Amino acid sequence: MLGAICGDFIGSIWENSNYRPRRPTEVHIPNLLTRENFFTDDTILTIATAWACLKGLDFEETYREFTLEYAGVGFSSGHYNWYLDECSGPRDSWGNGAAMRVSPVAYFGKSLKEVRGLAVASAQATHMHKEAVSAAVVIALSVWKAKAAPDIGGHHSVLGGWETHMIPPHIVRDKAKHSSRCNDTVPYALTFALESMDFEDCMRRCIWFGVDTDTIAAMSGGIIGEKHGIPHYISDHVLFELERQHKALFNMFVHCAAAMGIKY
Repeated sequence: MLGAICGDFIGSIWENSNYRPRRPTEVHIPNLLTRENFFTDDTILTIATAWACLKGLDFEETYREFTLEYAGVGFSSGHYNWYLDECSGPRDSWGNGAAMRVSPVAYFGKSLKEVRGLAVASAQATHMHKEAVSAAVVIALSVWKAKAAPDIGGHHSVLGGWETHMIPPHIVRDKAKHSSRCNDTVPYALTFALESMDFEDCMRRCIWFGVDTDTIAAMSGGIIGEKHGIPHYISDHVLFELERQHKALFNMFVHCAAAMGIKY
């Protein structure tokens, strides 16, 4: 969960930017954290997922409540339209919104089967398209595997059909256009988590790839944060800013983190 929040915060200012260094190693590390970074809907709904799991709440009702409370953080038009129509039910959407918020379920399921079930339930609160549900499941299972066995090499066993979409990022990067579709973002989040040496390296790769940077970094960060941990200079800064910018949300994070055994 913390890795997803840090990824969202780091990636927030790079979405749709013209910053396109030739190599990930050219991304300057101090620029991961600037005065302009902020939290998006990825963070809001990630904490909402944790809160729903912790309190045994309905996912749909919880997502609606958090959307109302933090309506100004930049929810997608599709999500906001869903929120406005209380009778709409989940959409047939292939967007990555279900995958970017799902990492907390890996702390509440006691087995792959339970994690999968929670991931499906959280996704189907808003997304019914099989692509979105599958994306939520693969992110959740990857986080769970990283918690259980830091040797991320074994994660290929949970990738399923997503492995066929994992085209080397450098092949498509220069032609990549902004998209929130799962097939256009989740494969790269998985690739960066699998191939990065540590959390900072993973964030560099997400920024280097660009496009939907905050969400790719959130999905990838949730996985790599469990594998390699998060440097304190990043987690301390991000949580300081979360408390400063969203005090009530920070308090919910602290409550959930204590129950989930997250150290920071």
